[in-house]
Amino acid sequence: MHHENYIPISAHQPLKLTLMERLELPDDHLAMSVLIVQGFRFDIVGSIANETALSENEILHALHLPYWNKVKQRKHRRFNTAESDRIYALIEVITNAEALFGGDLSEAIHWLKSPPEP
Repeated sequence: MHHENYIPISAHQPLKLTLMERLELPDDHLAMSVLIVQGFRFDIVGSIANETALSENEILHALHLPYWNKVKQRKHRRFNTAESDRIYALIEVITNAEALFGGDLSEAIHWLKSPPEP
């Protein structure tokens, strides 16, 4: 048997990173807890928007976060712990929806934005 011409199927497919990986967030719970307590930096919302095609206003509104004019007045340029926890929950929901749709983020976002069926 000659295996020198064997190319695994996955070698032809691009590596798909999860939203958590694309946002460069830690996958260990302790490190994530520390990050949430410290508060996410403001640019996390823009990063989520860039990765998901959701607008920053959609994200802020969905998570009941203050709008930029209020947020940007903060001295430390970070969301507080409660706000960061809500942002993390959204990231987890999107990550799980993405997995549900076989890594198709656009389908996952479409599904998440769709109204529930009666």
